Amino acid sequence: MQQIGYRFNPCKFEAGGFTPQPSAKVRALRIAECPIQFEAQVTAVHEPAGEWPERFPTSYQIIETQAVCVHADRDIVIPNSHHIDTGKWNPLLYVFRHYFGTGADLGRTFKAEH
Repeated sequence: MQQIGYRFNPCKFEAGGFTPQPSAKVRALRIAECPIQFEAQVTAVHEPAGEWPERFPTSYQIIETQAVCVHADRDIVIPNSHHIDTGKWNPLLYVFRHYFGTGADLGRTFKAEH
């Protein structure tokens, strides 16, 4: 992975300044500072297919998972429900090598409760 600019760091929690927290149903640790945490189990692993440029190592996989447990901070949950208040949650999205936040609410579908 160093060939394409990545470096290995065995102390990922320390490097990011995060607090490790045990999971309820899987071995992987959770990040205490994240307001929503999904515990998941791997259901399938797919290797690269088709033509892949020779200058890059074939060191990626597509991993399918199933969520087995969800943790949400009380500050972003609608009181007396199991629903996330999307107005209080501001996720960080990583899309095609760029980081984004969410913008203004643009409306709801006919299936929305409110």
